[in-house]
Amino acid sequence: MWLKECEESHDLCKESCRNSDLPQRVLDVSEDHTVKLISVQGRKGAYITLSNTWGTDAKYLLTATNKASLETGIPENTLPRTFMHAVQLERCLGISYLWIDALCIQQDSPHELDEQIAKMNNIFRRSSLTLFAGAGGTAHSGLEVMNKRGVLPVTVNIKNVSGSSSIEASKPSG
Repeated sequence: MWLKECEESHDLCKESCRNSDLPQRVLDVSEDHTVKLISVQGRKGAYITLSNTWGTDAKYLLTATNKASLETGIPENTLPRTFMHAVQLERCLGISYLWIDALCIQQDSPHELDEQIAKMNNIFRRSSLTLFAGAGGTAHSGLEVMNKRGVLPVTVNIKNVSGSSSIEASKPSG
């Protein structure tokens, strides 16, 4: 409902939300239970960005070593909880592309890091929606819902054309 209102009511969003220049790489989440890294080569479309806390356990990163396996496709259930929640939410919203800096920028390439970090303002600005997962300490925390008192346990139900899906988020332990 909020995304639809944004796309229909905000002049800046009308143009950019569904027909933006895609970043250099995105995760294609259109296949059930699989996530694939793709190079878009100038394509346009809708995508969601995820901003999250990496924490000290930053092992889910795009590198020269794992790039081929990410391009072939990895099971969604092998992703950290925050990434998996973002994929599930994105599917419910009917958007096929997800941008996560850790998995869409090659982290062991200083040249690419410099180049893509300089473009992050536009990457976030052109996305249809940015998910901000700042409450958790790591990528394993999941998407949390916050109020003035802090993190609340919650189940988010999103209805889509094929039925209903839910994403459960709860207060991190510790």
